[in-house]
Amino acid sequence: LLDEPTNHLDVNAVAWLAQYLSALKDTTIVIVSHDYKFLNDVVTDIIHFADLSLTYFKAGWDEFAKARPEVIKALPKKKNTSYFAEFSGITEALIKFPDPGVLDGVKSRLKAIMKFTDVTFRYPGGERDVLKNVNVKLSMASRVALLGANGAGKTTLLKLFVGDLEQGSQKVGEIWKHHNLRVAYIAQHSMHHLEANLSLNPITYIQDRFFKGRDKEMSKMVTL
Repeated sequence: LLDEPTNHLDVNAVAWLAQYLSALKDTTIVIVSHDYKFLNDVVTDIIHFADLSLTYFKAGWDEFAKARPEVIKALPKKKNTSYFAEFSGITEALIKFPDPGVLDGVKSRLKAIMKFTDVTFRYPGGERDVLKNVNVKLSMASRVALLGANGAGKTTLLKLFVGDLEQGSQKVGEIWKHHNLRVAYIAQHSMHHLEANLSLNPITYIQDRFFKGRDKEMSKMVTL
């Protein structure tokens, strides 16, 4: 029984897992997953659970999707991916960020609003540098994807960008951000900040978090 086995795996790890599972000949595997490409690579049968009933399909994921397009439309999906656009015709973005407004002194979308200059970072007590001699320049026009194997330092770099981490007293290199820069951050574990508030109802949570109009979560970010 595998419940969302590809969560937090990089591309190479997912490929290895798919190959390993496909090679098992005398093992029955039941998978719950929203990684539909992974399902297509691995499964031979589909069990569709809806209205308190199970419906069996002796087919892989692609065949099931073509046979039941109405089911595809109802599934959790990344709406901006071409895979689901093929079946549902839905192409709009899943996440829409608000207009952040203008930054003082920034007239061009190509002007730097955040820079890393020769930044090296090591966690306290660590034996190796997670980041070494990193140089980055971001502008309002930047659209950047961070690629790398698990443990390469992608999340560490993002946390330095956002302010969840600071360089510390032994800092190497410089991190500069525009003084009016506002950063929206959806973390890998994006709901972690709710764990301390599970006993609150939604209204109380909003009143507590934004007391006097100030976001308590922002105050936890050490460099913003």
